[in-house]
Amino acid sequence: MVEAEKNLEAAIKASQARERDRRQRLWWSVATTSSYSLDALFLGLFVAAGTIPASVFYLFAAGAAAICATTFALYASGWNLRFRDPGVIWPQVAAGIAVHLAAVALAPQIAFPGLANLFTVFAFGVIWLSLRASVVLLALTVLAAGAVLWIDAGRVAMAASNPLETSLTWLCFSLILARCLVLSVHANDMRARLAESRRRLAASLEQVKQLASHDELTGALNRRSLMAALERFCAAIAENDWSSIAPGLAITLSAGVAGFRKSEPNEQLLHRADSALYQAKASGRNNVVLSD
Repeated sequence: MVEAEKNLEAAIKASQARERDRRQRLWWSVATTSSYSLDALFLGLFVAAGTIPASVFYLFAAGAAAICATTFALYASGWNLRFRDPGVIWPQVAAGIAVHLAAVALAPQIAFPGLANLFTVFAFGVIWLSLRASVVLLALTVLAAGAVLWIDAGRVAMAASNPLETSLTWLCFSLILARCLVLSVHANDMRARLAESRRRLAASLEQVKQLASHDELTGALNRRSLMAALERFCAAIAENDWSSIAPGLAITLSAGVAGFRKSEPNEQLLHRADSALYQAKASGRNNVVLSD
């Protein structure tokens, strides 16, 4: 019955943890959608300013919508739990980099904010990705960005030919920095919470260790811990090198242990401990015997 209750409690906690993770991922999906929407808005404004063709806006919006919709559907349905990476972080970051580089390739005249947006994507990715995955992603991004810049050589620019383009470029870059800052603050908060969780876990483990080895009322070592502290003292003495005192000298320890009984005279307690000591010596020495 007790075992069944423990299993039920563990199952409930696991279910609650999964639901908490699902809500957090859905929140991240909404935040990601908002970020892409902001990027699409600026592309639309550059279209309105006559800086880039409308096709760039449509292609970027379609790609971003596909990423966000797919991610949200995976999180909402729970299909993401079938993957090794339940957060589907690597595909999200890779797809985000591809979409932004595609926008740079199609509209090199606004390459500056397009490339700067990669900082936002990487800031999101490094929160969750391992060092190895981050390095691989960085290498692929550097190669892809180099290819785009090589293809668009001579056309890559920063839109600032008039006050409107300059204002849009400045606003776009400012909001990119703001998003990177928000992600960095969130990452620091996560690290702080993780450190606090580890501290609490260490304190809990220390408390469990204390309860397992000491009497809860008196704080003294319990029987098992006392015997183990003695089953180690004996071993340390026997294994020590005493040759500096006398060549070939070997020393062992035998001990008799007796627990105090209520209303028992001290003489009786010492007698039982002494009897246990004699039993320890008679049974081969170098051991500990506990009095009945």
